[in-house]
Amino acid sequence: MPLITSFERRALAKGLSQGLSQGRAEGQTEGQRTALREAIRDLLEERFGHTPPAIGERLEQEADPATLKVWLRKTASVESLDAFLGVVSR
Repeated sequence: MPLITSFERRALAKGLSQGLSQGRAEGQTEGQRTALREAIRDLLEERFGHTPPAIGERLEQEADPATLKVWLRKTASVESLDAFLGVVSR
């Protein structure tokens, strides 16, 4: 079994800690995106009866949570699915 120095042990611990922190942050962001997409779909289905495939595909393509939040707010006020498609197509 190879021995590691205290310097190597500290570097390994620091790397593991940074990796865990980064993984947690990425997981939280993905969870936020998923929740926003689901909320948009739910609201569209409540208001218009369904979510067209074109809108569903566009939702899945969008990675920015801030943009998804804007779309969620727009979902509450658009007049039609076509109007919402115009919002997400920009």
